[in-house]
Amino acid sequence: MENRIKWTQKAQKISFFYQGCISNGQLISSNEESIELQFFNPDEMPDLFNQQHTDAFNDFRTQRVEVFR
Repeated sequence: MENRIKWTQKAQKISFFYQGCISNGQLISSNEESIELQFFNPDEMPDLFNQQHTDAFNDFRTQRVEVFR
């Protein structure tokens, strides 16, 4: 009888979010990855792309850090 190992493929998406501040200059989109860029006041944030981004933004608003889901 042959000893076989079952391999399963699993993926875990890792995302990092950074807080910044506008100091000066102009926001420029100069590559194909960014179709449209805008700055938003946190109180005026539009709906985000997916639940992971919404959760991360809510963590920022409530000052939660080092969150693992």
